[in-house]
Formats: sequence, C-alpha cells, structure tokens
Amino acid sequence: MRVFLCALICLLLFSVSGHCAQLAESQKELRQIKQRLEETEQQLNKQELAEKELLQDLSQVSTSLKRIDRRLRMLKNEQKRLNAELAAARSAVRDVEQQLNSTRRTFEHRLVALYKEGETGPLQLFFSSKTPMEMIQNRKYLALITAQDQQLLKDFAGKYEQSQARQRKLEDLREQKKALIIKEKDSRSTADQGRKLYSTILQRVRKDKQQYAAELKRLEERASRLEGLLKTLKKKTYKKKAEAAFASLKGKLPWPLSGTVVVDFGTQNSRGEGPVLDSHGIEIRYDRTAKVRAVADGRIVFSDFFKGYGQLMIIAHDAGYHSLYAQLAELEGAVGEQVSSGEVIAEVRNTDSSARRVLYFELRKNGRPVDPIDWLKPDKN
Repeated sequence: MRVFLCALICLLLFSVSGHCAQLAESQKELRQIKQRLEETEQQLNKQELAEKELLQDLSQVSTSLKRIDRRLRMLKNEQKRLNAELAAARSAVRDVEQQLNSTRRTFEHRLVALYKEGETGPLQLFFSSKTPMEMIQNRKYLALITAQDQQLLKDFAGKYEQSQARQRKLEDLREQKKALIIKEKDSRSTADQGRKLYSTILQRVRKDKQQYAAELKRLEERASRLEGLLKTLKKKTYKKKAEAAFASLKGKLPWPLSGTVVVDFGTQNSRGEGPVLDSHGIEIRYDRTAKVRAVADGRIVFSDFFKGYGQLMIIAHDAGYHSLYAQLAELEGAVGEQVSSGEVIAEVRNTDSSARRVLYFELRKNGRPVDPIDWLKPDKN
C-alpha cells in the first residue's frame, strides 16, 4: 500500500496551481461515473438474473406443454379405440337383435303349431293317416322343440341385454374421454398463453439488458477517457513557490495532534508497538477524541478513503511540500479547499472498537518523505 500511496503523492505533487480545480472537478466526475457504473452493472446483473429465471420458467412451461400433448395423444388414441369398440358393440347388438327376432318368430310359429297339434278330436283321428300313437309322439317332439326355442330365446334376450349394457358402458367411457380431452385442451391453451406471456417478458428483459450493457460500455469508455485526462493533468508540472519561505518553517510547524509518538520515521523498532521496517512518517497516539489540524497553509488535494490508511487527507503546500494525515475518523475538508495553518481538517475518536488509536502523519518534499520531527515544533503544545 505504501507504493500506491507514494504514487498518489507523486501525482498530487503537481496539483497546487490553477489545474487543481480542474483536477478536483475531474476526480469528482470520475467518482460519479464509477458510481453510475456500479449501479448500471447491478441493474445489468438483475436483468441477467431475471432472464435466467424466465428461461427456467419457459423451460418448465414447455415441459408442461409436452406432457399435455402426450396425454392428448393418448386420450385421442383411446377415444379412437373406444369408437372402434363401440361400433363393434353396436354391430353385435344389431346381430343379436336380429337373431332374437328370428328366434322369436320361429318360437311363435311353433307355438301355433303346438296349439294346433293339441286339438285331437274324433274327426281328426278318423281322417288322419297317422296312428294315434304317432300323433301323440309328434306332439311330444314339437313341445320339446318349442321348449328349446324358448330357452334359446331367453339366452338371446340375455345376450342382447349384455350387448346393450356393454354399448352403454362404451358410450359412457367415450363421453368421459371427450370431457378429458376438452380439459386437456383448456390446460394446453392456458399453458400456451403463459408461454407467449413469458416470451414477451423475456424479449423486454433482453431489450433492457442490451440497453444496460450499452450504457455500461458507454460509461466505461467515458471513465477511461476521463482517467486519461486525469493522468494528463497529473503529469503537468507547475512552478515552485517560495521554497525558501517554506524551508524557513523547519522546526516551527505546529503539531497536527497532541499525543505521544509511538512510531518514529525511518527504519527502527517502534516504541513498544513491535518492529517497523520502513516508516515514511510518524504515528502519534492519542487518548481521547480530538481535532486534527493542518500544519501549514495549503490546498486539499485528496480527501477520501484509501485502502490501508483508512480516511486520508493530503494537503499540498508551497515549494512541492505535502503533508499527509491518515487513520482519521471524520474528514472536515473537501478537495480544492484552501486551508490555513492550525485550521481543523479532520477528527480522530477514542472508541472501544478502535484497534489502534493513532494518527499517521507524513511530510514529503517533491514526493520524497522527510522526517516530520525535524519540521515540527519541539513543544507539542
């Protein structure tokens, strides 16, 4: 992180003249663009999620339609089979009905004949060529055949009733299949409408997704152009101001905060805080919430969160000097603002959640760190 901070200091070194306002405005615009980039990317992610969910729903609807189509085919095949069976049953009913009618007519004729055979008087015996025994025997045979015809008539009547019952059952089954087919067709119509609705919504989501993707690309290109402008601005050199005047402040700068120095400048062991390999500044421990003050007149060139340093403020002074204040709780100045020596620029707080209650302070000349102790007053008050 110190490498990044050094690079940041070097870039900010040249921002003390008229380009500071333009640089600050460009940085503000860049932050706004990056915020819009983040928001647009979130919207794009939402559209992609919505598209994924719609595709899953469409897949489920398509699966349902396939199942309905299979059921419809099965029902139609069953209906076709029932129609064939019903046609056969009706034909069988007609055949049985014809056989029943024929048997009934035969039975009726034989009943008439039997009735006539039963009229055996003296004249019939006198004029008949048959003997009385033959006539009695013929009557017995006729009665027996008539009885068989009667039984056959009953059998055909029972068969006729069975055939009609089967026909009615098949007709009922056919009506049930018709009702099921109508129900399945209604279900298919509903599912098909749902599929069309999902397809319409999916087209709308994809259109929005394309718009968000295009906006994201446009913002990325705009951010890239603006970053290029910032690099151009930061590379410009500016004239130094009164280096001798600022150099005369060596040993006279006010302390940014009253406290105890626990980490010195350079490579050394910190004061009871563990080893520090290469400190570019000093760490001042404080015991209570306090205000942080600027050590000299200047312009704020950075005031924001910086990874590894927390809330960070950098002030550009005359003659290429910069002062850096890190691990702040609250920033009280914005980029581009002019500050005076001793003016409050931030605040540090003593809270239970504070792991280390220290203010990190650096002083640099033309981007190179110098020992702040040499520049601060011996008396911290």
